[in-house]
Amino acid sequence: MPEPAVLVFEKRPRWTPELRRQFADENVRIRGCRSTGDAALFLRESPLCVVVIDFEAAPADSLQFLGRMMDGPSPAPIVVVGTVQSAELEWSIRELGAAAFLRECYSGSELARLCRRQFAAES
Repeated sequence: MPEPAVLVFEKRPRWTPELRRQFADENVRIRGCRSTGDAALFLRESPLCVVVIDFEAAPADSLQFLGRMMDGPSPAPIVVVGTVQSAELEWSIRELGAAAFLRECYSGSELARLCRRQFAAES
């Protein structure tokens, strides 16, 4: 079975170090990406992957990435972390294929728990 991975698309490190801490005792790779090109390369290497997107860091890039992911052969589950301001876009984001939309108030442990549930659903 392939090693599970979490790909975090964010401009400034926030969720990447937090998820590394949350998964420290587990065999899960955490990879932070600052561009959608990096994200696409990493996804090809990781068949069992959950994608976490910090929507506020790059709204246009995030929407484009979601659209491209849905056109791919087997899209990875995508968790979008937004804010109260971007919450009005939640249903549009879900229609583009996001498995979940979270507001910033989620903790690292809650985000990690959601990633674990996505891994379970994929396998």
